[in-house]
Amino acid sequence: MAKRKKRQGVSARVPVARALRHLVLPDRCMACGTYLPPDPGKEPLAACFCSSCLALPLPVFSPPYCCCCGCLFPRGAGENHLCESCLTSRPKIETVRAAFAYEGIIRTAVGLLKYKGRVRLAGPLCHYLFNSFQQYFKDIDLVVPVPLHPSRAWERQFNQAVLLVRQFSRRFQNQYGRAPDWQIRPQVLSRCRPTISQTGLDQKAREKNMHQAFVVKDPGRVKGKQILLIDDVYTSGATCRAAASCLITAGARQVDVLVLARA
Repeated sequence: MAKRKKRQGVSARVPVARALRHLVLPDRCMACGTYLPPDPGKEPLAACFCSSCLALPLPVFSPPYCCCCGCLFPRGAGENHLCESCLTSRPKIETVRAAFAYEGIIRTAVGLLKYKGRVRLAGPLCHYLFNSFQQYFKDIDLVVPVPLHPSRAWERQFNQAVLLVRQFSRRFQNQYGRAPDWQIRPQVLSRCRPTISQTGLDQKAREKNMHQAFVVKDPGRVKGKQILLIDDVYTSGATCRAAASCLITAGARQVDVLVLARA
């Protein structure tokens, strides 16, 4: 009973501490700079953005989309089906799925995380990504964040793909009361040469830029495994296709992709 009272006392002090911190150093909306209330509510992104910036519904990834690459079709395009590109040349990636379409406040959030170092966004964004992981993927052996080249990682001081996935195991444990069957293994895939930013490049240039950019140093760790690649955004797919090709060549049985946002 004493222990229970002690825990209740500690938990009761948490909102007070948060309110006091808010008085001294109030949080601001990461998009417009508006001061945020001390109790943002249940929406995870409300801890980072004001109600005005979150006024529009989040651009949830939803049908109709390509069964393989996940490209979004216009509303009214019927059921999910293969796009022309996947019909012509089926990629080595089995399926691509996302939490959101790459637009609106999600596009803003990705830019702030990736280029402005607003790593506090990783927690709320992980919430949505984990929900999508549970929705779309069941039989996974390894979860592998797409790596950065060491020079880029040093410059940025973090890998956004790693930040987005680092709470997966804890969330699974909290929800199911046991350790997951899959493992998060950032080390199995490495970026072996630096590449320029894909922004502004056409499809052919993107493919050339990513050619042989990845390496699996220990193929035994991926042989026969079903692997889920994690990244922030899937646009042309050149990065994920290059990573998947490397993993398949090293012996992986299947490679799927989950991203925060699909362009």
